[in-house]
Amino acid sequence: MKMNRLAVALTAINFVILIFVLAQSGANATQTTPQALRARAIELVDDNGQVRAQLNVESNSEVVFRLRDAKGTIRVKLGASEDGSGFLLLDDSTEPRVHVLAKRNGISLTLTGKDGAKRVISHNLDEPEPKRKSKAHAKSRRRKEPAKLLFAIPLRLCVFA
Repeated sequence: MKMNRLAVALTAINFVILIFVLAQSGANATQTTPQALRARAIELVDDNGQVRAQLNVESNSEVVFRLRDAKGTIRVKLGASEDGSGFLLLDDSTEPRVHVLAKRNGISLTLTGKDGAKRVISHNLDEPEPKRKSKAHAKSRRRKEPAKLLFAIPLRLCVFA
């Protein structure tokens, strides 16, 4: 008889636990997925726990997105602040090779070769636009100097050694 009571008691306890578990899983199923993930920083890590991508808000309120290689070295950086935004691509020796800036007063693109030579294309929005020549003048110049007319955009091209 004791064995029978014990079996009934264990069955009742199992039944209560089953009802509790089913109630919890039903409650979890009815929860909604949040529409937004809010955080001050987000990090993506690889299988080894190494940070490979990082998105965070810096102390100066600038938002920065960094992509890292397998060794943890930053290879790509994208930033945004009140003054503008920037984009940076780094090579295997962590030297900046492509640097793009867009600010209130102008834009710039800097390309740097392995030898350190830089080519900068920039446009200052505070400067007045250059006056355009007439079509007849442009045609006459085109015959004489075709290579110089390839960059008819109002950007300055500067080469630094």
